[in-house]
Amino acid sequence: MRPDRRRPAPPPLTLEEACARLEAAAAQAPTVRVDGTFVFTEHGVCRVCGCTDEQACPGGCIWVEPNLCSRCARKRKR
Repeated sequence: MRPDRRRPAPPPLTLEEACARLEAAAAQAPTVRVDGTFVFTEHGVCRVCGCTDEQACPGGCIWVEPNLCSRCARKRKR
């Protein structure tokens, strides 16, 4: 008879580890974090603040580079 060759189950993740893995996976997909939830969108998403075509910065903004809004571009120049 052959010994059981199944791998043991990995230990459960802590909440912090699970969140870190989720955020790492989300960084690979077109996502934006809004109020602690993840919203999937194919529209532009600012790489600094997370604003989108559908939800601009307060006071408005425009795209100055792929995935960089005008408000964040101004902040980076200061």
